[in-house]
Amino acid sequence: MISARRNNCRLLLAALLAASPALAQTLPAQTAPPAPDSPDVLPPPQETPPSAVYKWADKSGVLHYDDKSLTELRLTLDMIDSRPIAPPRGGGAPKEFVDEVERRCDLTRERRQSYLSARALYGRDPSGNVYPMSQRQVALAIGALGRDESRYCSPDSARTLYLAAIARPATSAAR
Repeated sequence: MISARRNNCRLLLAALLAASPALAQTLPAQTAPPAPDSPDVLPPPQETPPSAVYKWADKSGVLHYDDKSLTELRLTLDMIDSRPIAPPRGGGAPKEFVDEVERRCDLTRERRQSYLSARALYGRDPSGNVYPMSQRQVALAIGALGRDESRYCSPDSARTLYLAAIARPATSAAR
């Protein structure tokens, strides 16, 4: 690698000195360019014929043939930007907070499913007495569980709830 760089520098210096003889006179004698037949000077690269033919189709389905592989071009910035990337789990919320949100999501889903599959639901009044819930009370309870499920089970819920919890003390302190 170093010798290739050295050769490139020597070739560049030779080209500069050939273009400007006045520059050659200002340099010391040991920096003179190497002779073209010197082993330090590399011959110009030869063009090689294509070793393979690559077949590819564009977005509209038209087939193309090329002597270059498009593998390195497939991961372009536009292609990467067009693909959805899942946010990191929790999106910056602490692991304990994310775990608690996931636990509440699981509990809410289980409770909602049991409410939906139950033949009858019972509630307790403030004095502790058990009573059968009316159709309206059941519908309200299932609706509340649906709201909790969307709150705790959405893909970005841990981050959203964490940011709301962080912002809450700052707003109450400002009052």
